[in-house]
Amino acid sequence: MLELHLKMLEENTFYHPRVRLQAIPGITKTELLAKMPDFVPFPDKQYLSMMFIIDWDHRLPSKRIIGRLLAFYEDATEQVAQKEFQTRLNEIKAKDLYPEFNVNDFEDMIGDENYLVQLNLSGDVRKVEFISPWRRNITEQMKRQCIAIVSKSKEFQDLNAVYRYKCGPLRVLSWVPPCQSRQEIWTIDVRYLTYCETNSIWGKVFLVDPSKEEILNISDFNMRV
Repeated sequence: MLELHLKMLEENTFYHPRVRLQAIPGITKTELLAKMPDFVPFPDKQYLSMMFIIDWDHRLPSKRIIGRLLAFYEDATEQVAQKEFQTRLNEIKAKDLYPEFNVNDFEDMIGDENYLVQLNLSGDVRKVEFISPWRRNITEQMKRQCIAIVSKSKEFQDLNAVYRYKCGPLRVLSWVPPCQSRQEIWTIDVRYLTYCETNSIWGKVFLVDPSKEEILNISDFNMRV
């Protein structure tokens, strides 16, 4: 599957003019694609095509490189994306007169699956995020199922014996693709907060496979809000 996806991306990898202008050695198309993770389509879906846009971070010289990967299930979606890409590219070129002028980027492009790929200037992948707006579209029945799976686990019961829902119930967050979770299949992110004071949140992430009713991975998370 990886070879097929790389072939799709070889034909549809594009650079923001401000990135191309800088001629950064580590982000040639060959080098970038060689470091890309495999992307697995959502269950019961299939990729018809893919697009990879190497976008600008609005700095000269750039401090990092932003990759926007769009995967398409249908030809109609790809055609809309291609037209939008060309429209934005024309707008960027029209305004790209002097380096001190800011220009637009390719944020919020349409795709059936959208990924943000954060790269350093050597072309190494630092982080992959699934950012499609529908990532939180999980049926109420599936949410209840995932909560039941986690609730029955020894790991959760041991945690809850200490924290006793101090920061609220289990929360079903979103779908998580394999390229982000490093699992072989799509999972659902279920979270349990253990600390939620001031501007900090801490807790556990349970990655659940609803089809086999299993927890595939448990990890810590923390964030500032």
